[in-house]
Amino acid sequence: MKTVGVMNNNPTGRGFGHPVDLTVGQDGRIFVLNRHALLARVGVCTLEEEYLGEFASYGHGDGQFWLPTAIAIDGRERIYVADEFHHNITVFDSYGEFVGNWGDYG
Repeated sequence: MKTVGVMNNNPTGRGFGHPVDLTVGQDGRIFVLNRHALLARVGVCTLEEEYLGEFASYGHGDGQFWLPTAIAIDGRERIYVADEFHHNITVFDSYGEFVGNWGDYG
């Protein structure tokens, strides 16, 4: 068993702020979904605690979350994030670039 990461209460940078879910890519990268307000983002690191970056942010625009709840990755390395507030799924490529989203309330 191992603990990875450090707490970070800043809206960007190394570390996690209220992590709620994670998924692991085929190459071993760990994608950590952070939920709390301005800290809403996906942090990327390795099991060796190497910080690789982050993507997405808090808000209402493309590639942004308000209340993210879950993260998953498919066989083509597309990353899916469920947003409870926006009632949608946001999709990113393996580099964290916004691809699109779908869903709406109802």
